[in-house]
Formats: sequence, C-alpha cells, structure tokens
Amino acid sequence: MQEFRTRLTAFIESGVFGQMVIGNELRNSKNLVIAATTIFTRAAIKGGMHPESAYALSDKCVQRIEKLKKIDSIVELMQEIGELFVKRVRAAQNFSNSTIVFLIQDYIFKHLNEPLRLEQMAQDLGYSKPYLCRVFKQDTAQTIVNYANEQKMREVRSQLVFSNKTVTEIATMLGFYDQSYLTKLFVKHTGMTPTEFRKKYHM
Repeated sequence: MQEFRTRLTAFIESGVFGQMVIGNELRNSKNLVIAATTIFTRAAIKGGMHPESAYALSDKCVQRIEKLKKIDSIVELMQEIGELFVKRVRAAQNFSNSTIVFLIQDYIFKHLNEPLRLEQMAQDLGYSKPYLCRVFKQDTAQTIVNYANEQKMREVRSQLVFSNKTVTEIATMLGFYDQSYLTKLFVKHTGMTPTEFRKKYHM
C-alpha cells in the first residue's frame, strides 16, 4: 500500500493528466481522476486482477467521478479509488475461479490485439472447441465471441479517449481486418460511432 501511495504522489506531481479544458477546473479535475483510474486499472490487471472485474470496477469509478460537483476532495477520491483497486487485487489473488473459464478469459486478454480464432485457442489450451464454448456459455451466459468483442470494445473506448490513433489504426491494432465491422460493433455496444464517442470524451 505504501508503494501505491508513493506512485500516486509521483503521478500527481508529474502533471500529466491529459488535455486540459481552459476555464473548467471541475472538468479538469474529473479528467485527472479518470486518467488515474485508467492507470490503476491496467496496474491491477498486471497484478493479477481479472480484466473483466478490473474494467467493471473502473466503469463504476468513472460513473462516480462524473457525479462530482466539487473539486475540493479530488485527490482524496483518487487515492480512495486507487486503494480500492489494491484491495481488489489482493482479494483476486486468493480467489479460485472456474479454471476453464479463467483460461479462456486470460487467453482472450493476452491475444486482444489479434483476430479471435476459436480453433487456435482450443488447440493452444488443449481442449476441444465445442467443449470450451459449452463450458464458457454455461458459466457466463454469453458466447466466447461476444465476450471477446466486449473486451475489444473496452480497449477501443480507451484508445479513443486517451490516444490520438485514428479509427483505422485502432482497428488494425486490435486485429480487425475491416474498420466498418469495428464501427458496427462499437455502435452496438455504445450507441455512438467511434468518431462521435471521441468527440464527446477525448482528453
């Protein structure tokens, strides 16, 4: 926990919080905490927290951030969110998940920048494709393909907000051969095109 506080202080002092909005201190404060939350999320995943759990927690934190009306407690909130991630990482390290489902989710996260090939995944994990699909659907109530697309769309949102990559570059980075297919999926998940989403949320 002490190491986290040290890194948090260094982050604050660095002043690298994304694009500042002139004359809008509240928006700038929110952007600061959102940027920090993104860093916490990635660090938590590297520390052993499952990607889906980390992103779900991140989404809840961002919703809380957006409800803020005052900036007085912004640093305290950022530290609170960070320490929450630390606690969740510790809990995740002691949590025994369904082994097969975890293997599938972990495989998808590690190969997020590649097209999903179920046959190859089954071969790499040492199980048949029908078995993996059946177990995953029974345990999560969704297909492996739908889960993989959800994770890719989370990364697309992150890239649209925090990077200047074009939609074409993002599509290529995530293993989409067709930018129009990425756009179709993105609209399905967010109700907006990538361009509309970036215009609204880009830092």
